[in-house]
Amino acid sequence: MIEESNIVIKDEALMKRVEESGLFSRRFGSFAKSDYEVLMFTVFLDSLDKKPNDYDISIALGITENKVRSLRVKSQLLYPREISWTDELVLAIQHGSYDSVNKQIIITFS
Repeated sequence: MIEESNIVIKDEALMKRVEESGLFSRRFGSFAKSDYEVLMFTVFLDSLDKKPNDYDISIALGITENKVRSLRVKSQLLYPREISWTDELVLAIQHGSYDSVNKQIIITFS
């Protein structure tokens, strides 16, 4: 669960994301509401110490889990973060399952 006391937005992280967005250099007048949402969502994710699940984020921000998933994808596309694919693979395998009828291993990546 995300507690409000754990959310501390660091000035450096905020300014880094604002600079990446080009908000004050070339897009100020044409920055759409959805662009602001993605930017603020990215800053929110950067401010968290650990990676929470979509449900906890939806509760903290008061939006649906579908909106969280959509913002996560857009955030990664516009403001890419380095992802350790080996850690993600290990986590996905831990939550995987084996279907003995079809003889398939089912792994879901978030």
